[in-house]
Amino acid sequence: MKSFLNISSLFLLLFPLSLAAQGTYTASSCNTSDVNAVINGPTHTAVNGDTIIIPAGSCSWSSGITISGVGISIIGSGTPNTGPSTKGAGTSSTSIASTIPNGASALFSVSGLTHGQLVRISLINFPSQTNTNPATGVGALVFSGSCTSSGCANLRLDNLTFGSTWNGATLPAGSIVFSYNMFGVVDHNSINGPDGQAPYFINASLGSYLGVGQFGDNSWASPDTLGTAQAMYIENNVFNSGTASEGDFGYDSAGGGRFVCRFNTFSDVATEATSCGGHGTSSGGRPRGMRHMEAYGNTFTCSSSAGCYGPLGFNSGTGYVFNNTWNTSGGGFFNGYISANAQRLGAGTWAPWGQCNGSGAWDLNSGGTPVACLDQPGRGAGSYISGTAPSPSGWTNEVLEPIYEWGDTQTGGFTSPVVSGSSTLSANHDYYNENTNQAAQTSSSSPFNGSSGTGHGTLANRPTSCTTGVAYWATDQGSWNQSGSGGQGELFKCTSTNAWTLSYTPYTYPHPLTSGSTSASGATPPPPENLVYTVQ
Repeated sequence: MKSFLNISSLFLLLFPLSLAAQGTYTASSCNTSDVNAVINGPTHTAVNGDTIIIPAGSCSWSSGITISGVGISIIGSGTPNTGPSTKGAGTSSTSIASTIPNGASALFSVSGLTHGQLVRISLINFPSQTNTNPATGVGALVFSGSCTSSGCANLRLDNLTFGSTWNGATLPAGSIVFSYNMFGVVDHNSINGPDGQAPYFINASLGSYLGVGQFGDNSWASPDTLGTAQAMYIENNVFNSGTASEGDFGYDSAGGGRFVCRFNTFSDVATEATSCGGHGTSSGGRPRGMRHMEAYGNTFTCSSSAGCYGPLGFNSGTGYVFNNTWNTSGGGFFNGYISANAQRLGAGTWAPWGQCNGSGAWDLNSGGTPVACLDQPGRGAGSYISGTAPSPSGWTNEVLEPIYEWGDTQTGGFTSPVVSGSSTLSANHDYYNENTNQAAQTSSSSPFNGSSGTGHGTLANRPTSCTTGVAYWATDQGSWNQSGSGGQGELFKCTSTNAWTLSYTPYTYPHPLTSGSTSASGATPPPPENLVYTVQ
């Protein structure tokens, strides 16, 4: 009698390491020990692709859970918000308060993730924390991955709610979440901070970008990835009462972050920090600053009579800012809209880099005057440096990559949205603003004639002549926006006199990970589940 192997059996023979099938496991309660029991045993030991359900209830955790080497989903109970038509978290009946002494450990700490793995935490209310010593804390959620030349591990955080005691004054580096060497999306969350405070929701960095080096050095030696999955996306969130999101501050594995902040609502912008932005190569120590950021479709509201900080911050790197709305109420006003500053021009030691004062070892200098500071706003990829004591010294030949802005609006009038306090930055060189009053193009020469700045309107109304460096957003091009509202658009840059070149298309919205995709960056799909060996 002959024996035959069916397809499932053949897969088992060829891929014996994939025998463990993913499944769904529900903890007996929301207590730490019960949740840990279905992740790290003895009830169940999680494998890649597992879903862990935390049932309804209110629990206080005095210690956290450590997860190593597996990509799993940890989901609370309740009703989530989904899709582009909703913002902020849904309704969760799973509540976990942190009473971990001085934030000695994270509530969830996930490490050892590699390219092709996905970790997700969803639908949990984190109402409070009691850390009073930010110097010893690690934040609420910490994720650490490793990258390869193909990409990084993926992260999704959605439908999480953080109460007002999660604030910048009692968090390490002011951040609730830390993500190292991960791509992914942070969507449909609600972050509540006290007035005037600024907890940064996620501090995301790419210290070992594509698996090379640390400190973000390789991110700064590599081309930009604007408009691709190779970034941390922050979308469809609600930030209440002075909350913010920022990145690239802190530790040895920090630096080189690539961010996208889109379609979020900031109901009361902080008076002391940016809403979306990144740290510079400056006061963070050895780690390099943010590599680039895209910010579009966001709504910012200021109601403070003392004025609100510029919502978008470029202390380093490049990016695009467009189609945002700035609202004011109750006597509020913005102290600028985009902050673009080379911080090392100011007083301070800025170890290990030193001041950008005309003799800085890594800066572009001319006759004792700084022409460009290392990693300053409007600069891009340069030569690779490495080591705890960075070397080799010398200007890294960073290419000019200007920041571009267009299509933003403000209630009650509008002024120039880019604020630059740095002598090394200049308009139509390091950054390009939209001209005049942000109005859409009515002809091929008005209000934008192609000579300076940026413009927006239909492709047919794009100027026929242009000066190298200017840009035009064609509102009737592209199909990246799958939401059914909010329009499309693609950016054309003038790459030589009177020559327009398609330069930028935003990444798919909503982010593919929000629809259940296991990967947004080309990861190999998981093997078939529940395989059966059959002999005939």
